[in-house]
Amino acid sequence: MATHNDPRTQAIIDTLSTNEALCEQLLLAFQSQVESTGDGSFARFTQALTEIARETVKPAAKAHRAANPQARGGSGTDNTWRADLKEAYSGRGNQWVRVELDEIQPTLDRLCDDGYDVEGYTNWVNNAGYGWVRFSGGRVVDGNNVAAFEVRLYGSKKDHPGIYHYMDADVALALTDRLPNTPYALRLED
Repeated sequence: MATHNDPRTQAIIDTLSTNEALCEQLLLAFQSQVESTGDGSFARFTQALTEIARETVKPAAKAHRAANPQARGGSGTDNTWRADLKEAYSGRGNQWVRVELDEIQPTLDRLCDDGYDVEGYTNWVNNAGYGWVRFSGGRVVDGNNVAAFEVRLYGSKKDHPGIYHYMDADVALALTDRLPNTPYALRLED
């Protein structure tokens, strides 16, 4: 069974994992994805689930928070998503995230259009077969709660403030594909 360092999340995992019908439906949905698309990516499957949950479950969660503001700190505004993100990425070695090349490419295109030299980073990630970014923090971009990840174009040992890859906060909270070390230590960079 899955474990999580946040006891609130663990309580939900414990509850959902005992729902055999839900677990069976998830497995059937994944098998259907593989059969219909040929894509066996777990990461894309969980991202798709997050998008579906955002459309179907999130309105109910918002309604619950609005009806029970005292349940999360006594305020009608729920800003705990930032703290949840920070907690999910806290601790040594938890900041570096692996991302698929097709996920990072639009960010690289945007950065190139903004005048950044992306050639070195692009070569590194193409050689590795995946990209990597480092968690920076929660932001609100175009009215959406997102996680900002630094794209360290010029090497993982240098800070790159303001050079970000954005991901919906819900998707970022669900990510489990972390790098076991820095890209430099993994010899992914020149």
